[in-house]
Amino acid sequence: MPAPVRAQPEQQKFGFGTHALRRILYETKFKALEDWGDLGNKPNHTLLVVLGGPLSLERIPGGLQTFVDRGGAVLLATDQAIPERTVAYHQLLSVAGTVVTGGGVSALPPANPKDVGWFRATRVEAKAVYRHQPECIIVTPTKEGRPLFVPRTAGQPEEVPLVTNRPSYLLDLPLARKAHRVAE
Repeated sequence: MPAPVRAQPEQQKFGFGTHALRRILYETKFKALEDWGDLGNKPNHTLLVVLGGPLSLERIPGGLQTFVDRGGAVLLATDQAIPERTVAYHQLLSVAGTVVTGGGVSALPPANPKDVGWFRATRVEAKAVYRHQPECIIVTPTKEGRPLFVPRTAGQPEEVPLVTNRPSYLLDLPLARKAHRVAE
């Protein structure tokens, strides 16, 4: 009997994965670490990028607070709720003063407002909707300064907006002392 054949994984279209971010990190000479234990070697020269599953924050040797206190930087990009009873929830709340709710942001009202529970309803202005797609929200910087996304291609407008697809939102809590909110 022949061995079972494994189907080839479907290739993800460019622009729908982490291709652009990985290229930016490569072009700016970032190096991937080999092991979680390497985070403690030179935290003041380390950017930890966590995409998707936020519970991996629990794998940081010594914890998130120690990593940040020693100069480490963290980019957490997720739309997933961080369960309240997890170490990641409490570490992120301590460091940033907030956590990701997992509740979706949309320009459309909820189908049944009673099902929203403790999640707050978020109103989105029409000008913040990308190409009339209610699940694609344009991120708005909260302060003056450099744009969140800098155009690198000739012929682009001066500022290219950063657009999210089915984003979540942060609990509306006072931020920790060293945390900075850069967008809404």
